[in-house]
Amino acid sequence: PEEVGLLRQIVIGKHSGTAALKAKFAEFGIVLTDHHAQELLPKIRSVTISLKRNLFDKELMYVYEDYFGKRD
Repeated sequence: PEEVGLLRQIVIGKHSGTAALKAKFAEFGIVLTDHHAQELLPKIRSVTISLKRNLFDKELMYVYEDYFGKRD
């Protein structure tokens, strides 16, 4: 991707696992424990299946905030 001016990015979809979730949230400055990632994963999978596409970063944060409450 870098050769054509693009950046690598982690996409979160129905096939994503806890490692991808933890890496994506680390990009946002949020440290997810294994336990929290496992709790959040079914909700994220449900949303991606409903939308029939991967989640945008903003949507991922909405799911996180809805599940765990708003961050400070």
